[in-house]
Amino acid sequence: MSYLYADNLFNEFFIHTNRCEMRLEHLTILLNNSDFNTMYELYDPSTVMFF
Repeated sequence: MSYLYADNLFNEFFIHTNRCEMRLEHLTILLNNSDFNTMYELYDPSTVMFF
């Protein structure tokens, strides 16, 4: 495996991890929202897809 290929894989992983963290941050903001009950009607966690 070439160094460039390994570096590419690392970058892909890093981007993927960042995406997950952003989604988790978004969920945390929603959970901490005082209007969570009304938000929950608009936001269905079962439709969230983690890539």
